[in-house]
Amino acid sequence: MARRKQILSLFFLGVCACDAGGAPPASNPPSTQAPAAASSPASTLYCKLDAGKAQVCRMEIKTEPGDAANVTLTFTLESGSMRFKGQHQSAWWSGRLNDKPAMGYELNRGHTIYSTSDLSTTFEWWYGDMEHGNY
Repeated sequence: MARRKQILSLFFLGVCACDAGGAPPASNPPSTQAPAAASSPASTLYCKLDAGKAQVCRMEIKTEPGDAANVTLTFTLESGSMRFKGQHQSAWWSGRLNDKPAMGYELNRGHTIYSTSDLSTTFEWWYGDMEHGNY
């Protein structure tokens, strides 16, 4: 499980993968959230809900003890919060977006788009320098 958390940590570009209690493993950075206003535009996290405008946001990543395959991503935006709970296989995500069945696709390692199965809600997040496909 520790290996899976390290992979998630690297996968999310240094954002800490934490257990259900919110405590990061000793080898990961102490913070569980991406900075709301980082020192460089590349590390600033942006979120967009439906057709709204992009907003600076924070992301919290949690895994359940003994079940590192399932990940909960909680995004805090100025206008509220979004939560995706599920798992991924390569670039595809399957799970629930705010408790509704949803799928997601990673355009690159720093930009993911989710949509509920009924297409009523779309949500995406990206790091500042990855909105248009930088790797």
